[in-house]
Order: sequence, then C-alpha cells, then structure tokens
Amino acid sequence: MATVAEAGVSLVIPNAAYSTDLTIGLHPLAILNISDFYTRAHLSRTDLLGGLIGKQTGRDVSIEHTFEFRLADGQIDEDLLNKKLEQFKACFEDLDFVGWFYIPLQLPYEPTEELIPVHQYLAKFHNDTPPLLLILNPSAEAVMNTQSLPITIYETLFTETGKPQFVEVQHRIDSFEAEHIGVLYVAKQDAVVTAEKKDTTESSLAGRGKAKEKMKKDEAADTMTSSNAEEIVSQLNSQANAVKMLHSRLQILQQYLDYVQSLPDEAVSVADLEVLRQIDGLVGRLSTENFGDVAQGQQIDGLLAALLGLVTKGVKYGVELNAKRQMLDVQRGPAAAASTGPPIMTERLSRYYGRS
Repeated sequence: MATVAEAGVSLVIPNAAYSTDLTIGLHPLAILNISDFYTRAHLSRTDLLGGLIGKQTGRDVSIEHTFEFRLADGQIDEDLLNKKLEQFKACFEDLDFVGWFYIPLQLPYEPTEELIPVHQYLAKFHNDTPPLLLILNPSAEAVMNTQSLPITIYETLFTETGKPQFVEVQHRIDSFEAEHIGVLYVAKQDAVVTAEKKDTTESSLAGRGKAKEKMKKDEAADTMTSSNAEEIVSQLNSQANAVKMLHSRLQILQQYLDYVQSLPDEAVSVADLEVLRQIDGLVGRLSTENFGDVAQGQQIDGLLAALLGLVTKGVKYGVELNAKRQMLDVQRGPAAAASTGPPIMTERLSRYYGRS
C-alpha cells in the first residue's frame, strides 16, 4: 500500500521545455464532486485524494466521474478501491480508471517527491502505466482575478535515470446534456441566492423600514418563484424532447425489424445478428407497464391526498369552533357552561366554581 506524506520538492517540468499532444476533457460532474470533497477536507483539516474515472481513446482522455479513497493510518484501502472500480465497471462498461486527484491544504499545490509512492502504487490500476494526476489549488490567489478553474492536470514523464517528472496538460470542459441541465440549475439557484443577499445587504445599509424590507423579501420570493417556474418548464421541455427523440429512434428500429421480417428465408443472413441482439436488450430494458393504469393510479393518489387535506382542515375548524364555544360558555357563567358544555368540561367547571 502507498503512504500519503507531507509535501516536499517540486517535480514539475516547465511547459516551455516540453509540449504534449495529450488532450483531456473534464466533465462538470467530476468538478462538482471534487469541490464537495474539498469542502469536507477543509472542515477536517486533512489532505484528500481519490480516483478519476473516464475513458481513453489514443491520446484523448475524458474524466467523467470521481470517488474518494479511504485512508487508514495514512494508507489507501486497496479492498475498497478494488470494490469501487468493480462497481463503476458494472455500471459503465466503457469507463475505466484514468488517474487520481489530490487536494493539498498547504503549499506547494503541485506534485512533489512525497507523492511518487502513491503515484507508482496506482499505476497497477492503469495497465501498469503512470496515471494522470489532478491537483486542486484551493488558495485564494488561484481563484482571484481569473475565470479559469483552480485545477491543474499533469502527465507523467521519465528522465534517462527513470525518475518520474510531471508536465502540465491543458484541459477543456466537456458536458453531456444531463450535466448541462444540472449546471444551469445550480447556476440559477446561485444567482437567486446572490440576489437575495445583495438585497438584504443594501436594505440594512440604507436603514430602510420594516415595510420596505418586507417588500424586498416579497420581491425576492416572487423572483425565486418565477425562477423555479422557469426551471420546471425547462425540465419539462427537456423531458419532452427526450421522449420525442426516443420515439423517433424506436420508429427507426421498428422499420428495420419490419424490413428484416419481410426478407425471404434465403436472405436472412443479410440481417446483422449483433444489431438484433442489441435491439432485444434495449426492448428488455424498456418499461412494459400500462401507462394509462399508472397515470390513473397517480391521479387517484392525488385525489386521496387532497381529500385527506380537506378532512384535516375540517377537523381543525371543528376544534377551533369547539374552543370558541367553550370560551363563550365560560364567559356566560358556570350555569350556562354546565347546561351546554360537554360532560368533562362541565365537571371541571363545577369543581372550579365549587358546585356539585
């Protein structure tokens, strides 16, 4: 197992001394996961490292998922690492281990001698070749006055003596449609929160009254409501487009199957058996439920929930009416309360006023 130690001497080669043709696509989901890992590492005040999952085609690498390494006494838990890789392989057959990330909480924010044992240890999960190394720079200088991400990705090179060194590789941001929608949602929510904080700060600095502050809060609530409505419409449009695309693709598959069935027996060999097996697997994954029955069941559940709400509201009004009637009986005196109140209340009022 590899041991995680403290930082030391830098091993980075200047970009001017070496140029690489390696291209890397970094996906938003991996960036968000690494940011979340940094938040927990910052709270625990410990360095954090984990794996990068993606796929490599020649000299083009895409980083799509990440996961955290478990450390025990400064060593990587190899059993958990193998289990994680098996789980990813079972869900995403075309993805594999392509590298690892490191989040240092102190200088230097780059590869050092102390990271070499970990790097060499993880090479056996990457076909015995050096994996990529991604380092997050959480310092304030790395994010101020710049629009680039505080992330650096390194490729490993070897000197004539076999000593590993690192060269920085430029990366681009890639995203699937689902990731694009998720990033837009996060950006909109962040904009709403920022607008609310700005309105609150301006209101407190100007010393406005409670009425104006309430008006600002109402406007912020209206803005959030309209933003949520726009987000719902956007999600519904995306789902509708996905359903239309799925329908068109299924129509193409149906036309292909009709064509294959129309072939004479001597021409059946024209059909691609691999394609037919893939179509059979796709049909097996599609839902066979009756959508009409599902929709009717959801409608019934909604009506039952609405009816339960009405019953609960009726019970609430009944309790309030009974409480008000008892208050009126108390104000009119014990005689009226004893004649009209419920038995328990009548007994309590009689004891209070000393009557049997």
